[in-house]
This record gives sequence, C-alpha cells and structure tokens, in this order.
Amino acid sequence: MSAFDRAAGPEASRTTGSGARHAPPKPGTTSVADAVLALQRTAGNRAVGATLARRVEMRDVGRGEQSGYARLPELIHRLNRLCPHVGFYMEGQQLTYVKSPTSDAAPSSFESQMMALIDQDPVLPMRLTNRQGLLGDRTHGFHTDVDGDAFTSGYVDIDDLLAGDDLGFQMLLVHFLSERAATRRYAQRLGTKFTDVEFQHGHSLGIEAEARILREYFNDPTIHIVQDSPSVMIRRLFQNNAGVSFRRRITIGTGEQRGVEASSVDVVTSDGTVYTPADYLAMLDFQAEHP
Repeated sequence: MSAFDRAAGPEASRTTGSGARHAPPKPGTTSVADAVLALQRTAGNRAVGATLARRVEMRDVGRGEQSGYARLPELIHRLNRLCPHVGFYMEGQQLTYVKSPTSDAAPSSFESQMMALIDQDPVLPMRLTNRQGLLGDRTHGFHTDVDGDAFTSGYVDIDDLLAGDDLGFQMLLVHFLSERAATRRYAQRLGTKFTDVEFQHGHSLGIEAEARILREYFNDPTIHIVQDSPSVMIRRLFQNNAGVSFRRRITIGTGEQRGVEASSVDVVTSDGTVYTPADYLAMLDFQAEHP
C-alpha cells in the first residue's frame, strides 16, 4: 500500500493515548551552526557564504493529538551529525541552514538535496506526530498507524524517522519532502483531496531522491529502482547493473518499540549474501586490493 493510499481520506484529529502536546523547543544550534552563528550575527550572511532560506516548516499537531514535537531537537542533532559541511538549526518554526565557513569540500547528495528543498519556494510543512498517532476520521475511527509520513495530512512520525539507520533516515526524509515539494500548493491543501496523478508524480521524484543517496554512498551510478514496496518489510528495492540489490527495509517495533517502523538499508549480492552497507563497501575494497 502506498503512502498516498494509507493517507487517503479525511485525516482529522487522532485521539489515541493522552493526546498531550509539548511546548515547542527553544531555537538552538548544534554542530557547524555553532561555529558560524557568531559570524552571522556580526557580519551578515555573506561572511559565511550562507543562504538562510526558510521553506521547510516544523509544526506541532492539533490539540488532542499525539505530538512528536518534543523530539525536534533530536532531529536537528541528527541532521548536523550527518552533514559536516552544512549546519541546520531552527529559527522559529523554520528549518534553516548555514554553510560551513571552514569547508571547501563539495556537499554530499543528502546535504545538497536538503539545501535545495529548503531553498525552493513553496512551504513544506512537517507536522510532527509520534508512534501513538493514528490516522482515520471521526465517522470510522482512528485505526491506521502513520507509516513514516502521511501525504494528505502532512504528518511525520518522528519516532519512525529517528529510529532508522543513517541511510534509512536520509532516504525517508528526502523522499517525503520531495513528494511535497513537487505538489502544487501542498501546504494550502493539507487535509483535502490530492489526485493519484499528483501523488505518483511526487512519489517518483521521492524514489529518485532516495536513489541519489544510494548512488553516492556506494559510488555506483548504475543503481536504479526495481520495485516499489514489494512487501510489507521491504519498502524499496534498488539494483545496480551487476544485479546487486539495495533494499530499504522496514523493521516493525515490538515491546517498548511498539508502533515504531524503522527504515534501514541492506545489500544482497547475486549469491544471496546479505551485507550491511559498511560491510559491502569493505568487501568491495578487499576485492579491489586482491583481484
């Protein structure tokens, strides 16, 4: 089932659990942003070569709904840990970035995509819910988990997002932001009807955004999509021209992690051996050194 199918229909308030909302975290800075903010305040953006765009907007959910907003600082920390050439921080509700004044290295694919998404014109809202949030309506009830994100409502399950490994986190984030960026007047139409044509256009761009992350990480320009959501546990199946498979998998949490659906990436070679991304790269390096 596609994210659009899961989100189709009215997504009114979700009323599981206590429904407690959290006060928005105070704006803060981490990592690269710490190093540049003092320069920014005294000399302006040109002193650090930065563009401060504010198009990705972090929003809390409505009253009585399950809020994930208290984990926003963890999201910003994760972004900064993964992005050595760019610093992210919050300015009000807006996700903002600054480029490192000390790095001449080219930004990574993830950094480039995130900067482009922030720089583009339409506002892209992320309504942060948590693992207890459910989709539905008051007529039929609320029974469906938010699987990473929900396109129609703009919900993002921050527990799902942060539970992923580094590649899974990056791929999920650029996927749903790319979908939203491709949809005309997305922010103004939240909670209304989107056509399947609209969704599929954005969805295909989201898949390509994921593929770009994989191509750079594995230094393999031949990686391409093969199947979209081939099973409950495999969200995306990519392959390269040698027949090696790269899978974005979903791990469904149990016990204390119940309600969490975490994205991760593994690699399956043509002989059926399953590798972690790091182990696969190490194997390639070994093969290159011992032809």
